[in-house]
Amino acid sequence: MLNRYREQARSHRGCVSQKFFGVTTPRAHVILAPFSQGQSLFMTPSSATSPSIIRIAAALLIGPDGRTLLVRKRGTEAFMQPGGKIEAHEQPVHALARELEEELGLAINPAHATYLGQFSAPAANEPGFVVQAELFQLTIDSDVSPAAEIEEVRWIDPGTDGDVTLAPLTRDLILPFYRASLNAIA
Repeated sequence: MLNRYREQARSHRGCVSQKFFGVTTPRAHVILAPFSQGQSLFMTPSSATSPSIIRIAAALLIGPDGRTLLVRKRGTEAFMQPGGKIEAHEQPVHALARELEEELGLAINPAHATYLGQFSAPAANEPGFVVQAELFQLTIDSDVSPAAEIEEVRWIDPGTDGDVTLAPLTRDLILPFYRASLNAIA
């Protein structure tokens, strides 16, 4: 069985890299899914078209002090990046603008959002699903207020977990990505 997984890893060619502030990071064309007996270790882009994918636009919102804003939805425990589902007719950056307005009262100019790439991880609040996030960076210096399904907002230092439960996408990919970019420019 282990040999089968090694073969899958060797034969996979769907992963590409991207540069961000001089740091080369893997782009999430390989989706690492929870592993259990009988499951494949890797999901390739062709298998990522299954109905278990939730496409979202997410924001790495950075304040003037370098902290990043996370949100927690009503009735959940995990903090995550602000953003939400991309409608069928929307471009990801426009979905992000709509979601930030709805959830935080934050009006953004989509032209000011910097695209960082696509990241995928197990969904925090939908068991058995994978979120596929189009991630954008925005620097903001305005106040935000939780609205719609958002119960709480919290600014955290990217060097810590903020002593809160984090969604897998935030904990395993986005915060490490942000930390790596800070280290590269330091």
